[in-house]
Order: sequence, then C-alpha cells, then structure tokens
Amino acid sequence: MDEDPPAAYVLRAATASDHEFLRTAHHAGLRPWIEQTWDWDEAHQDEIHAERMGRRGAHMQIVSVAGQDVGYLDVDLRETPWKLNSIVLVPAAQGRGIGSRVVRDILANARAAGVPMTLQVLVVNPARRLYERLGFVKVDDTGVYHLMERLPE
Repeated sequence: MDEDPPAAYVLRAATASDHEFLRTAHHAGLRPWIEQTWDWDEAHQDEIHAERMGRRGAHMQIVSVAGQDVGYLDVDLRETPWKLNSIVLVPAAQGRGIGSRVVRDILANARAAGVPMTLQVLVVNPARRLYERLGFVKVDDTGVYHLMERLPE
C-alpha cells in the first residue's frame, strides 16, 4: 500500500514573537532523547535554548504545514560545509515525512552549490536513521553525538 506523500511545508524566518513556540517545540521534540542521554533539567534547557536563540536566532526558520507551525529549522549556509544545526518537529508532526522532505530540499540546494553538509545528532535519537537514509555518514562519534557528513554528488 502506498503512503500519502508528506504535506507541503513553508519556511519563514523566526521572529521574536516565535520565542515561546521555539522553546515549546525544542522541549517537546527533544526531551525524550535528552532524558535518555542526560537528566532533564527544565531551567537548564531554557538556558540552552535562550543561548542558542541569541547566537543563531537569525538562522532560525519556522516550519509550517497547512498554516500550522510544526517545528523549526536551523541551518547555517555561511561557511563550507553547510551545517544543519537542528531540525525539530513537534511530536504530532514527526513520522509524517515532513522532516525528510525539508532535509532533502536542503541537500538538493547543497548539491547544486557543490558543498558538503554536516550535522551532529544524539546517538539515541532515531532521527539518526533518517540522516543515514539520506546519505549522511558518521565521520566521528563522541559517545554522545554522532558527527555526520554528506558530500555533494
């Protein structure tokens, strides 16, 4: 039986008014994997999120499907290799092919530009399998993270 294709998505630049959504999406989307790796500390996760927003907020994009915000994307295209810092979807949007479509589109742009892509993913995060299916290979292992790379074809 054929699966329905993933819904079309739209990316828009995150603004200051998106801060609470970004925080909520970060917590909901990553908590299970953070808890398996370290203990969950809400205040510490809030600090990490605020620091990340201060450092990379200009790169954050909101992922929306059918007018509903379902996650965020943080990809840095300023240097080579391009770096996928994070793609986080709220649990209700996971497993529907949305993240796969977003990453495939980024990879198509990287291929067209002739640049490699890199990322790091928690070893326990099942998204690692998605990245492997999309051609990323593990180039290093910190014990906590897999560092992965995808070379342009």
